[in-house]
Amino acid sequence: MKSVLHIGAADGEIEFYDKLGVDKLVYAEPDRNCLHALSINIRQSIDKGSQMQISVIPKACSARSGERLTFYANGSGQSSLEKPESRTISMVVDHFEQYLVESISLADLKQSTFGDSKVDYLCIDTQGHETPIICGADP
Repeated sequence: MKSVLHIGAADGEIEFYDKLGVDKLVYAEPDRNCLHALSINIRQSIDKGSQMQISVIPKACSARSGERLTFYANGSGQSSLEKPESRTISMVVDHFEQYLVESISLADLKQSTFGDSKVDYLCIDTQGHETPIICGADP
C-alpha cells in the first residue's frame, strides 16, 4: 500500500501507516484539538526517521466543497458534522463546542492531494457523516 487518504484523522495512527510502508499519507481533519495532537504526532514520526510524505488538510469532508458547516467537538476527540444526540452527550460529555469549518468534497480532496494518482486505501471515520461524503463523491 503506497498511498492513503484518511478522513477524520483524530491523532493519525501514523506509526501504523509507517509500518505498512505507506509513502504518501493525507489527512482531512477539521477538529482543532485533533489538529494539534496530529501535528505533534507527525513531528514525532519525522524525528523517529519516518520517510512518509504527510499532508494535513484542515477541512471537513462532506458532499460539497466551499461550504461553511457547523462542527461539533467535545475537546477529547469526539467530533462530527452531525449534531450529537442526547445519548451521545450523556455517555461522552455534556458539552460540545460548536464552530464553523470549511468543507471539501471527497472528489476535490482526492484531486487536490493525489491528482490523477490512485489512492490505495481510503479511511473514512467521521462519526456518522460517512454517507454524505460517499454520496457526494464522483464515480
